Order: sequence, then C-alpha cells, then structure tokens
Amino acid sequence: MSLTWRAIRILIKLEMAVGRFLAEILASVAPTAHAREVHEGLGISRIPGTLRRVFSFVNKLADRLVEASASSLVLRPLAVASGRYGAASPVLAVPLAYALYLALALVSPLPIVDPALWVAGIALWTLAVAAYSLGARAAISRVPGRAVIRLRGEGLLHFSLPLLIAGGVGLLVNYLRLGAIPLLYPELRRHDAFWMISYDAYLLGLSALVAWLSSAAGQKGSIRREDALIACAGLMGISLALTFPSGFRLDMVVALGTLIVAMWLGGLIKVRQVLAYLAAPGLLMFTFQKVILMARAGLTGDAYYVLVSRAGFTLYSLTLILKTYSPWGMTYGILLFINPLLTMLGIPRPLVGALTGEAVVGLPVAYTTSMVGPIWIDFGVVGVAVVPLVLGAIAGGVLKLARSGDSAAKVLYPILLSASLVWIESGPVHPYLYSFFAPALALLVSGALRRGGDGNLSDKG
Repeated sequence: MSLTWRAIRILIKLEMAVGRFLAEILASVAPTAHAREVHEGLGISRIPGTLRRVFSFVNKLADRLVEASASSLVLRPLAVASGRYGAASPVLAVPLAYALYLALALVSPLPIVDPALWVAGIALWTLAVAAYSLGARAAISRVPGRAVIRLRGEGLLHFSLPLLIAGGVGLLVNYLRLGAIPLLYPELRRHDAFWMISYDAYLLGLSALVAWLSSAAGQKGSIRREDALIACAGLMGISLALTFPSGFRLDMVVALGTLIVAMWLGGLIKVRQVLAYLAAPGLLMFTFQKVILMARAGLTGDAYYVLVSRAGFTLYSLTLILKTYSPWGMTYGILLFINPLLTMLGIPRPLVGALTGEAVVGLPVAYTTSMVGPIWIDFGVVGVAVVPLVLGAIAGGVLKLARSGDSAAKVLYPILLSASLVWIESGPVHPYLYSFFAPALALLVSGALRRGGDGNLSDKG
C-alpha cells in the first residue's frame, strides 16, 4: 500500500510539474493571465451596464425570496437546515432534487400497472434517498475537520491545467474518431475507455481550476471576484461545447454540476444564484438535447412531455424491476462493482442492459430504473438502505474535509455531489464509483489512519 501511494505521489508531482510549465507558458504569452496580474487582463471584459442591472435585479429578487422562505412555516425547516449544512450539501441537495424528480414522475401520463408495486417503488426510492442524506449528515457531524492534503499557492492551478487541457483535447479527438456528432446520429453514442479517461481528466481539471479561482479571488492582491466569475462563465461555455454534442445527459449534467458546486464551495456564488441563473438554463439544455435525440430517431414530443415522461418511465421501470427480481438480491455486487469496470474497458454497460432492459422491455438495452433498481438487483431491500448510506457518508465526509481546507476534497466533492444527483435517476452503475468515490474513500481512510497514528504517538508520549 505504501509503495502504491508513493507511486501515486510521484505521478502527481510529475503532473504538477507539467502544470507549472504550462502556467509559465500562459504567463509569458499573455502575462495578464498570471494570478498577480490577472486583474488587469480579465477586467477588460466588462459586463454591459444593462446586463449588470438585470443581474442586480435578479439578485435582489432571489434575496427577497430567501427572506420570504425563512418566514414560511413550510419552508422554514429547509432554511434552518440550509444554514446548518449548506443547500448544496449532500444532506439537502439530493433529497430536494429527488422531490422535484418524483413530482415530475407523479404527473406523468404513464399507466400504473400495479398500484402495490407503484407504492412500493416510491417507498423504496424514498428510503434510498433518506439513507443517503442520513449517511451524509452523520459524516459531516462526526468526521474531524482536519485537512489531509494541502496545496499551497498555485498548486491547484498547476494540478488543473494538464488535466483540463488533456481531457478537453481527448473529448474533441473522440468526436473526430467517430466522424460525426453523436447528438445528431444517436446510433454513434457510446462511452468507451478513451472517452471515460478523457472525461474524468477534464472533470478533475475543471474542479481544481475553479477551486483555485475561488481561492485566488479571496486573496488580497490576486484575482477579483468579478474576474473569477467571468473565467467560470468561459469554462461553462467550454464544458457545454465539449459535452452537449455527446448526446448523453450524464456528460453534460455532471460537468455543469461540477462547475456550479465548485463555485458554491469556493464562495463565488450562493445557492439562490444557482437557482436564478443556472438551474432553469440547465433544465432547458437537458430538454433541448432530448428533443433533438427524439427528432433524429423519428419521434416527436414537446418539452413538457420529455421532462415528465422521462421521470415517469423511470418509476415505471422500477416497478417492473421490483416485480422481476427477488427482494433479497440476485447478483450480489456484479451489477454495481463489475459493470463499471467493464465500461472502463470499453464494454458499455452490458450487465445493465441484460438485467434492466430484459425486465422492462424484454430487450438487452440499458434503462434507468432510479437509484433503487441496480441496488435491488444486486443486494435487495437491505442494499437499498446500506449502499446509499455508505455513498452519502463518503460525500458528507469529503465535504467536511473540503471545508477544513483539504485540497483533494475541494476537487472531489463537486464531482461526488454531481454524480449523486444523476444517480437519483440511474443508480450507481457508472465508473464514477471507481474514478471518484474510491479515491474519496481512500482520502477519508487516510485521514482516519493519520489521526489514529497521531493519537497513538500522543499516548506513548
């Protein structure tokens, strides 16, 4: 284990050395891009006065709505919990997103095949989300807030640049390999090993760069907050350009979610601003992507139908999963832990299709069956409570470390929460389980072992 950790540290140091070289190149080509001089460069891009007034109005409106919610008997508990944990913490964000998604499913016109299974599906789905939230809450309350990894100065910048550039170039090369845009040719949509490596690298670079921008914006004599926001807006445009054409809502939602949560974690924006500026546009982008895919497949449907039918079909699929598979589990980890490995090797979700598709439509095609479906097939009702509890505890523990100043946690947490929000619909069947949750768990274990070692030393002293 020690040898593996040393090898990882050497690779990270080499990667950061490349990042330092790239930062020096950027500073020499455009000196204003350097942190100490960036206020002279990015500040050139001034926001037009009319647009600035619109932003000011929206900010005031969002503030008024927050004040109104604090005095509402219904919303007051949410305001209290938000003040304690943070609205973009796993304790609140995942349950709130689930409540919205479930509301869409309940108004769906899809038929209720079996009322008992329909009620059971909602109950189990709610149980899974509640377990996730409770796990996060317990971790936030009990994990000691002591940073494990701290990168000083421009360390996060040097870490981010090689990953961001290599990942972005890899995603572009993937489109060139396909020879077309998958959004316009749905039969070309796929997640192979090359795409996943490039996408994971881009996510890490994106999160690390926003973390550095947030940190630099809070330091006197460095980047101004306005300039950091302008840079994040540019990163949002780049992220959309790289992920929207893939045709997968997973790619776009996780990338944008990572950017937004990293901005919130770094103090660049508040959740009320996220809802005002980003939630509605993000929902529109998701709907627009699905409408294009349906049109290219020869299907028709308006925006409302796309949103509601997707949520309704997820609940419908879950009821069929509950009907088909035993409540005590069947595959015992193969779906959750082996399937992501196959995806990383370039075999796109074969077990998901074989197990969920056969139950839903009688064909080996992957379908979303909520957070419950894959866990139910693997471990049954016990897993529905335990697996989300563990995932939530990992996300909550990493958030606690991030708030203590841990650099690795600052990079990982936005990705963990974004993946968790997607898993409300699909379940933890993506390689994120290994590429992000596994390192996050290792970070928490490392911190616990270090604290245990310090305690032993102090006892001996």
